[in-house]
Amino acid sequence: MKAGEHVWLMSYGDVIIQRRIVSVGELHVYVTTDDEYDAALREDREPVAIGFRLSEVVGVGDTLNIEARK
Repeated sequence: MKAGEHVWLMSYGDVIIQRRIVSVGELHVYVTTDDEYDAALREDREPVAIGFRLSEVVGVGDTLNIEARK
């Protein structure tokens, strides 16, 4: 996983969402929406991001792996 890639996450209520990676830490991945990511690039600033535990990642790019959660 690296900045700029899409990632699939298990969000609150077991809802799967797709977001854009801002950065990856040892325990967390920091993500934002595509709109915020693009706006930050245009405005030459860091995107506003939120963190998810790496254990909540269920896919990267076009790959979604629901079986990983079982």
